[in-house]
Amino acid sequence: MIEFVPLGLLDDIIRQYHVGHVLLAAFGAAVLGSLLLSRKLMALNVALFGVIFLLTPGDVMGGSAELKLLGLALLVVGIVLYTTFND
Repeated sequence: MIEFVPLGLLDDIIRQYHVGHVLLAAFGAAVLGSLLLSRKLMALNVALFGVIFLLTPGDVMGGSAELKLLGLALLVVGIVLYTTFND
């Protein structure tokens, strides 16, 4: 039988993550989900998440500039992929 999990333990686990981690997980799920449908849709997802990473304020994303640079790279890669794919 499952014992009751104290909320303090759950809070300690969740406190380690920030919005950047959630966006990365959503990006991975969106790319995997759109990969089966269409390559152009996947390219649009990549570009959209690049814009989201760029527009999200840095203080809620852990204060690191790496995620902003990832957003810029995703935006460029998404646009290039969209123009090269011919679905």
